[in-house]
Amino acid sequence: MGSKKIRFIGILIVIFGIFFQLNSFEGITGNVILDNFSYEFGSYLGIVLIIGGLIVIWTSARDKIIIPNGLEDILVKSGTMNEVDQMEILPDTIFLSEVADKIKNKTFDMSGYQLVLLSRVVGECQRKNVPRNVLGYLTSPQYGNAKLMRDPVIDDDTKKIITDAWNEYCTRENRESRRGEAREIIWEADSRLLKYGIDRRNKPTLILTEDTHIKGIVPYINKKMGTNIKVYGLNDYTKALRQAA
Repeated sequence: MGSKKIRFIGILIVIFGIFFQLNSFEGITGNVILDNFSYEFGSYLGIVLIIGGLIVIWTSARDKIIIPNGLEDILVKSGTMNEVDQMEILPDTIFLSEVADKIKNKTFDMSGYQLVLLSRVVGECQRKNVPRNVLGYLTSPQYGNAKLMRDPVIDDDTKKIITDAWNEYCTRENRESRRGEAREIIWEADSRLLKYGIDRRNKPTLILTEDTHIKGIVPYINKKMGTNIKVYGLNDYTKALRQAA
């Protein structure tokens, strides 16, 4: 859930708390709304809701994603700078939508890195109203110089690799997940990013995504296939900054 939705819920909780506080005074409402609740209970409940709502609002502000100034910041925090000469970097749609404003204002530096845009990601950006000039900046030689690549084919071997990795992840780390979710992963755009990394074998590939499914199964794919895929997102970057503070 996004920080804006969490903040909205917090505001609603505070409003309900104020509502119960006001209705705990007999002189204001005549005890019509609270019915069987005592005035004291209504007052205490109101205080609890107000405090709880304020905590939710504070948490949403604290969890706000921090947008870096460029790819170098991400590479440093993700510990991948030592592989950057051979590394190809693949952002997904959510990542691009989060950094879109900085890209438009040319305050998100991407120069000097091997950026790859898959056609599925480009199509999703267009459908999800990511500004067109963002993609223009990404592919311009002066700014992002990103390569536009066709989606790799998700063949039966790739489906088996992803399914096996997901099942192992569910067994060892996340028993509450449904094994059938592997089919959903295969249909998602991020599976194309995974396939691209698998095809590169032991060459370093950095996928920029918030997809927890992809983050969960990548270690198992790397172990089985000898690939060198890393996954990093803006939440990881934000967490690293706060831990260092």
